[in-house]
Parts: sequence; structure tokens; C-alpha cells
Amino acid sequence: MKDVKYRKVIQSRQWKRLRMQYLSRHPLCEKCLEEGRTRVAQEVHHIVPLLSTQSEETMRHLAYDPWNLQALCHDCHREIHEKMASHFTKESIKEKAASSAKNFLKRWTGD
Repeated sequence: MKDVKYRKVIQSRQWKRLRMQYLSRHPLCEKCLEEGRTRVAQEVHHIVPLLSTQSEETMRHLAYDPWNLQALCHDCHREIHEKMASHFTKESIKEKAASSAKNFLKRWTGD
């Protein structure tokens, strides 16, 4: 079951609006384009996972920052999450994501 704070952020009007805006600006799967394919993007992926932090404020920063978003087709989105699950234990994913989140926030805040 997903964290209550996560659900609150991901079900917000602000996220839904940003998601639609991002997909309208990035209608093609960014990963497929890198690999020379052209497929329609249906999903928006958070590069630094929202669940890498317990703070709702940090989750919001990660969720709403366009630099942390990637437009993907369903297959690429699923593949990214499967690779994360198969290559790392849940604890190492959390550690790597937390480290990425800290670095991302340092760049974002200028600290």
C-alpha cells in the first residue's frame, strides 16, 4: 500500500494538471526517442521517486518539478520499475533514491 502522503500528492489537482501539461509538451516517449523509436507517451515518470523521502514537502518538490519528470510509454515505464526491482533490494533503492533526492534538492535550492 502506498504512503498516505504520496497518495495525497499524486491525487492532487496540481499533479494532475502538471501531468497533462507535461504530456502535451512531451507527447512522445522520451526513452523510446533516445533509442531511435517513436511511441506515444501515456505516463509521466518521476526520475527521483517520491517515496525516496518521508517529507510531504520534499515529495511535493519532487512531484512538481519538471526537471524530475520523464514522459514514457507504458512499456518503458514498467521496464524502468522492473529493472529497479530486479537490480536492487528495497532498502538499496531507498538509499539510492534518498541520496538522489538530497542531491536534487541541493541543486534545486542552491544549497
